Amino acid sequence: MKYYIGIDLGGTNIVAGVVDENYKIISKASTKTNLPRPEKEIAADMARVSVQAVKEAGLDMNQIEWVGIGTPGIANSEKGIIEYSCNLGFDNTPMVDYIKEYIDKPVFIDYEWVFNFPVPVDIVLYHCVQNFYEHYPDMENVFSLSQAMEYLGVKTDICELDKSYRSFYDYVISDGKEEGFALMKAICLKNTQKFQDVQRENIVNRCECERLQGVIDDLNRQMFDEKLKADMQLDDVRNELQRVATEAFIKQNELESKINNIEKTLFWKIYRIFRRK
Repeated sequence: MKYYIGIDLGGTNIVAGVVDENYKIISKASTKTNLPRPEKEIAADMARVSVQAVKEAGLDMNQIEWVGIGTPGIANSEKGIIEYSCNLGFDNTPMVDYIKEYIDKPVFIDYEWVFNFPVPVDIVLYHCVQNFYEHYPDMENVFSLSQAMEYLGVKTDICELDKSYRSFYDYVISDGKEEGFALMKAICLKNTQKFQDVQRENIVNRCECERLQGVIDDLNRQMFDEKLKADMQLDDVRNELQRVATEAFIKQNELESKINNIEKTLFWKIYRIFRRK
């Protein structure tokens, strides 16, 4: 019995599974992707959950044939790199080389397929195997594609499968007019901000909001202090005016009293003068 590791690299979770040659899932292991973080750390976790899945299957790595990785974004299967992934924040990431640092097995990578309709198993198998043979044409001399299909139990006529594969390739990968789905997806993704950029922008915006809030709080405190100072100054002015008015009133009473006394003195003096005459 032959066994294989499949890794689903997602923006939320990393899931690794061991499957046998009959496509039966033997075991699974997973961990959080924990974005954003260095791509090598993510690769290390991908390898770790793969080894964990192998152990849970009761196997060892010597029984594993190869490792396949499905990733969001644009993957270059021939070069073994993730050319761009908005979800992961990757840009020309050599993921196959990273995984081989931990797992000494053939490693293949491709973009994840997302369909809203069921895809026949034979087409999926042919696509995967044909893609492998496209990248490694010398394999045809060792173990032919038709032998591989027979070995995998594919019953559909290989000519029909090839026609389906070519139609899929022309429609999804490259239609020769630069209008392929993958190319359009790449263009859209290139015009989309990376996850790290969005998060960094969010942090900058939050810091700016906090800074502006601090400025507003300082202005409010300053306005309160100035208003309090103005109110105190106004109270001082009122008190000073009240004091001056009180002193003026007292002086006025004193002057009026002096004037009355002078008037009385003059009256009696004049009265005496007239009496003498």
